[in-house]
Amino acid sequence: LMSQQQKKHFKHIEYAPGMSYGELLMQNEVEMSSYNMDVADIARHQNMFELYEAEAKHLIEQRLPVPAYYFVLKTSHVFNVLDARGAIGVTERANYFAKMRNLARDVAKLWVERREELAFPLGIAREQQQKETAALKATASEIESKWASATANDTETFVLEIGTEELPPHDVLAATEQLREEIKEALADARLKCSDVHASGTPRRVHVRIRGLQSRQNDERRVVRGPPARAAFDKDGNPTKAALGFLRGLGLDADALERAEVRPDGEGKKKQPQNYLFVEVLDKGRSAGTVLSEALPEVVKQISFGRSMRWNFTSVAYSRPIRWLLAVLGDQVVDFEYAGVRSGNDTRTLRSDEDIAHPTARVRHADDYESVLSAEGIEVDAARRTEAVREGVLKAAAEIGGTVPEHLLSVQDKGSLLWEVANLVESVTPITGRFDEELLRLPEEVLTTVMKKHQRYFPVVDSSTGKLLNAFVTVANGRVDVDVVRAGNEAVLRARYADAAFFYDHDCSRELASFVPALSGVVFQEKLGTLLDKRNRLIELVPQLGAALKLDEKQLAVANEAATLCNADLTTQIVVEFTSLAGEMGRHYAMREGRDAGVAQAVFEAVLPRSAFDQVPQSQAGAVLSLADRVDSLVGLFGLGLAPKPTADPFGLRRAALGVVQVVLEKDIPLDLHDAFRRSAALQPVDVSDEALDTLLVFMTRRMDAWLTERGERYDLVRACLNENSRRPADVMARLRELNTFVDGKEESEQLSRALEAYGRPSRIVKSQHPELLTCSRDEIPGVNVALFDCEEERSLHVSFERTRDVLKENRSAGALIAALDDMKPVLDTFFDNVFVMSEDLDVRANRMHLCAHIAQLSRGIVDLTEITGF
Repeated sequence: LMSQQQKKHFKHIEYAPGMSYGELLMQNEVEMSSYNMDVADIARHQNMFELYEAEAKHLIEQRLPVPAYYFVLKTSHVFNVLDARGAIGVTERANYFAKMRNLARDVAKLWVERREELAFPLGIAREQQQKETAALKATASEIESKWASATANDTETFVLEIGTEELPPHDVLAATEQLREEIKEALADARLKCSDVHASGTPRRVHVRIRGLQSRQNDERRVVRGPPARAAFDKDGNPTKAALGFLRGLGLDADALERAEVRPDGEGKKKQPQNYLFVEVLDKGRSAGTVLSEALPEVVKQISFGRSMRWNFTSVAYSRPIRWLLAVLGDQVVDFEYAGVRSGNDTRTLRSDEDIAHPTARVRHADDYESVLSAEGIEVDAARRTEAVREGVLKAAAEIGGTVPEHLLSVQDKGSLLWEVANLVESVTPITGRFDEELLRLPEEVLTTVMKKHQRYFPVVDSSTGKLLNAFVTVANGRVDVDVVRAGNEAVLRARYADAAFFYDHDCSRELASFVPALSGVVFQEKLGTLLDKRNRLIELVPQLGAALKLDEKQLAVANEAATLCNADLTTQIVVEFTSLAGEMGRHYAMREGRDAGVAQAVFEAVLPRSAFDQVPQSQAGAVLSLADRVDSLVGLFGLGLAPKPTADPFGLRRAALGVVQVVLEKDIPLDLHDAFRRSAALQPVDVSDEALDTLLVFMTRRMDAWLTERGERYDLVRACLNENSRRPADVMARLRELNTFVDGKEESEQLSRALEAYGRPSRIVKSQHPELLTCSRDEIPGVNVALFDCEEERSLHVSFERTRDVLKENRSAGALIAALDDMKPVLDTFFDNVFVMSEDLDVRANRMHLCAHIAQLSRGIVDLTEITGF
């Protein structure tokens, strides 16, 4: 409407002749905004949510779905007000959503039940859809007949396209990767070879193109084992029903017995293997078209997403509804049906202004697929489309005297804005726009966040200074009226920035500390209190962690002051509106009011890292605050039994745990996790059991394992370090670096092999006879009685052990352990070559076993050598 009336602000819209929207309703907008943002009572609205929820449940019990739905909507309205007031914490958001979803689901189920009780007076659409879909399906014989009569080359090109409503950018990437792997697996299972498999996608389609695909399977002979011979033939040697049934299952008649073989099962492990009936079967190769018709539904079915939807009677789940399927082998359509859609050779093109609901184009040959869509202006290859976006954006920015920050245009980082935009469009049309220069007074992080995260625009900066300009580049999809699109995007950004300026000016009228009391209105978790309670726990935990980590007096003072301001910006209006600015605005407001730069930086770094690829805190104070915040969440929620489930992590605890791992390992912080957890548990408003802390430590260990292996570390070395050092991640990293030196060099690798061999002899005999001696503490192993030694080999080994033990008391490194075991190897070899550990004298036997156990315990607290490949 604004575009049609050529208005730049909604209040100027002509509501009626001679009267604008602002003149009539602006005061309404002002008052409702004031109510929602500033005045609505949080406690009363929380109470209203509970009342509406209870009423909805009551109406569901009374089997009244329509009024129950009315109150479900009311819970949603109340939630929106609470959210606008900043009263919904991160952990409680999941709780509110769960309540509303459960109510909505229960109402929907009840509504269907009630309609069923009424005998569905308006009819059942599903039955008709099922009949229509069944009529579309080709029979197996029809498909085989079609391909038998088709003239085929030795190899053909095949293309499969899954057409959908617009997919989210990350789902385009996920579907493409899965489609590539699933089709490869399907071809391997089907005995069909090819020369090349290429998959890619756009928001409306993912496709895979296969070149050099065998047009027909090769024949294959295989031997199939049947029933035991005694069950296959009667006493007269005639085939039994079991034998004949076995043959029928293979499509063979009784004549096949003339070629059958009776012999023992070569794979049997019994001492006296019995004879079985074996038959050789010839699997005649079938046409690729027939095989693909059978395989493709399963290929599509195997593609999964983090969040899926169901949209029709088939109850098929996919990221977005599937609207068409294209499957062409050579110049023939491969017939199959999935999700109520039958395959064909028509694809859909860009939506247009013409009176055509779904413009289509026909792909007459698989080799023509990309050229057909290219002629329609669609670039189906994601890599080429991404490069087109990059080049187009840089060119557009240069035309207005600027450039785009390089990190936003990273081709390697598939989480970059470049890849996101490339997977939002099918046809690249860069368009520049501008906004009021006066708005550059706002913090740069506010302006760029609105552009990048809310509008997917590329900010433009000065080419020489890097300073933000009042300009942006957006990418439209296909042929558009550039002036109209530019004006529309500028209007949207103008409105966003007007809101941001209002919120920013409102926040700047107060000091950052004045927002802290409002945290009492934001529930962190029902039993763990509000965000103010959490902040107060951090004020106590930060100095404890700082002291344990030996922060100097200045850094500890910075961390303590920053803790008093932690999360204060969550109740500022601009962060309530733009939640991704949490931390950044805390730093900005702290700097603006003249606080110490270190304190302001620590306030920001408390939220780092925000993702697996985000930066970690650079200051010691920021690192301690970041760790304290995450440790508090993990300990409190694990204490309540709210650990993540395999399919759900509503409180983001995996992300919190990964944040701890990243900070500790990347900053090499000597944090004892169990000690930190114990300190935090003492501050929680609920009892946190030792079992909960043990469970949390295991959870953290798994996070460390995953993080290190994803970075390319050898899994066996990671496990070796984690098994002995999981409480202290910095020690894990130090030992891992040491072990890597022993696998990279030839001499070092040989030394490691000798050490593993030396360690293996005593540890294996203890494991086989007394495994409990490997898991107990050193103090629990009985001491070695030298008076029971009856040979020089024992005495030499004991002396070598004591010398090694003393060395490792002073040097607990992995290198020292490996070198010491390498030195012990000759003594150990002599001992085991000449001494029988399992002596008939039980006292001597036990004494030798205890000596071996003490040697096996030398690695405790350093590395678990039994995990290393080659042990």
